[in-house]
Amino acid sequence: MQDYQLYGQTKDRLEAKGYQTVTYCEKVIEGLTQDVIEKYHAGLGKLFKWLQMAIAGRKQDITRRKALQQRAKETRVGKQQEAEEREKAREEYIVEMEEKWREDTAEQLAGYEKYIARQAKKEAGDELNESE
Repeated sequence: MQDYQLYGQTKDRLEAKGYQTVTYCEKVIEGLTQDVIEKYHAGLGKLFKWLQMAIAGRKQDITRRKALQQRAKETRVGKQQEAEEREKAREEYIVEMEEKWREDTAEQLAGYEKYIARQAKKEAGDELNESE
């Protein structure tokens, strides 16, 4: 009884047999009461009381861990959705800013394209007009 660990998972420790589970122990003592056990033997009454407290504590621990796992799962899903939304918003922002930049620098881009065309003609040896 002294070495019993109330909290934590038991799955990784050892394979639990059917008669070692909390529900099995709870079913075994289901019809018994503290008064009846103490009338039979005082030492068994203390053991029975400890067993009831151990079962209640284990059930609370299991419930607590399941709730924590569920909350962690919901948090993880929420953060994944937030990351996807941020990535989508970032892509949209980049596209909008690129379009805005192209609109703001349209004249300069047109001038640059004319310059590139002139340079290509020059290298090809074609004659250049004044309007080009």
